[in-house]
Amino acid sequence: MREFKYTKIMAIVLCILTIISVMGVGLLFWLGSSLGKALSGEAGTSTVDPLILFAIAGLLGMAVLTGLGARGLKRTAWRNFYLGFTLLVGIGFLFLFILSLGALSRPIEFLILCMCMGYFLLGYLTKKKL
Repeated sequence: MREFKYTKIMAIVLCILTIISVMGVGLLFWLGSSLGKALSGEAGTSTVDPLILFAIAGLLGMAVLTGLGARGLKRTAWRNFYLGFTLLVGIGFLFLFILSLGALSRPIEFLILCMCMGYFLLGYLTKKKL
């Protein structure tokens, strides 16, 4: 059986899931800020827009690193970096899930929890070389 077969499959699935969720959040941000400007909302978003766009670009970069990073796992140094990266992102999604309990809708909270478990599973698969 090939080494890292399941790790690569899981990385591609998480990459696609992360890209879809980031695009969904970006679309909701764009829609909300556009409606706020069109309806002459009170909140000024001119200082917030670049920060949100920077965060969305960072999350897209994280998704791409998740998907493409699984290709270089035969090297020990990259495998150790990738293991730390997946566990750090998993812990980040776990904190995000805990902080968002009750604030977001249940499907979005469930998606965050699934991505958290997916990144932890990806770290486990990387460690076991599956």
